[in-house]
Amino acid sequence: MALLAGGMLIWAIEGKAKLSTEAITGVVFSVALAIGSLTARGEELIDALFGAPGGMTAMETAFGLLAALAVTGFIVKARDRLLVSLVSTEVAIASDIGVARLELSFLLAFAVTVALGMRYLGVLLMGSMIIIPATVAKRLARSIDGMFAIAIGAGLASTLLGTWIAAVAHRPSGPIIVAIAGSLFFLSLLKP
Repeated sequence: MALLAGGMLIWAIEGKAKLSTEAITGVVFSVALAIGSLTARGEELIDALFGAPGGMTAMETAFGLLAALAVTGFIVKARDRLLVSLVSTEVAIASDIGVARLELSFLLAFAVTVALGMRYLGVLLMGSMIIIPATVAKRLARSIDGMFAIAIGAGLASTLLGTWIAAVAHRPSGPIIVAIAGSLFFLSLLKP
């Protein structure tokens, strides 16, 4: 719930201040992290920062899958409108795209994505899994569709392989998942 409120806060500030979404998100994220670290203690703090995937109930897993499908459905459905609004807000407005509502919907979908990942990776490592697969995709793709496919593939491969290695090695999965994603990034640098 706090992430949805954070998404709404980012959207409200963005409408008032002439700052980039990334800058506002960074400020809101930093403040939320500071407040959260003041309220959590010991093992609870470590789990919040680095994730605690073990012990997820069947209901939590089902909800996570449904939420992930809903976010994916939104992105697929709104893809063209999102691309136009990213390229030019003026063109989006002229094309009768409800830019403010679209931006709010995107921020809320982003918040749901972060909420899903935080349970598994923790607050600190979740940002890595948003940035790294997208960066790998940007390096390797030749089209927007290719970027979507590569980013999804890099994220999914990192998560599945990292989870398996963590289970075999009896180690926390979050750092291993991010290390694998980071390895994919460094491999992408081999492409001229």
